[in-house]
Amino acid sequence: DTLISSVRRSLRLEAGRGDATDTLLAECSGRRLLLVLDNGEHLADEIAELADRLLDIPGPSLLVTSRARLEVVGEAVLNLGPLGRDDGPLSDAAQLFIDRAVEGGARLELDDDALLEIEELVDRLDRLPLAIELAASAVAFSSPHQLRRDLDRGAVMRAARRSSRRWSTVDEMVEWSYDLLDPVSQSLLRVMSPCRGPTPFEAI
Repeated sequence: DTLISSVRRSLRLEAGRGDATDTLLAECSGRRLLLVLDNGEHLADEIAELADRLLDIPGPSLLVTSRARLEVVGEAVLNLGPLGRDDGPLSDAAQLFIDRAVEGGARLELDDDALLEIEELVDRLDRLPLAIELAASAVAFSSPHQLRRDLDRGAVMRAARRSSRRWSTVDEMVEWSYDLLDPVSQSLLRVMSPCRGPTPFEAI
């Protein structure tokens, strides 16, 4: 599957004849639409090529989330840092954790001690939204207190072998989630990890 094919499906465009990129641009030309591509670092070259071509037509705009710049003409970069600390009773980072945990089916008793525990947990995650969302998804079978303890136990050794402090907490959450799986599930996850998007069972 290609980037262009994925974009066409998202826009519900029929497959055209000729070059796939040319036909996509022809159908997008003059239309006011915003193409949003998440985790762009995985397809940086393909997205950069598409961005260059989009400059030649009126109408569509491109928004890409990525750990690295695309380095294309006309690129405007907005660096997103961690969620800030608020003066109020509940920070945005803690509220994000609670919202995602509840959406995942967790039942939280939000007394003063629990809120303090959550604030300490999101601090431990450097208040990075992705790390917070990953942690919140595990609360259905754990607790904020246990999550923080599990992170603290292995943090020093893992952080020592990582060069990027900004992304170490996300890596720690993914590694922690992986360690919770049984050996069969870990093996299945390793087999499926190269797959992008929905994958039929027969292909595994």
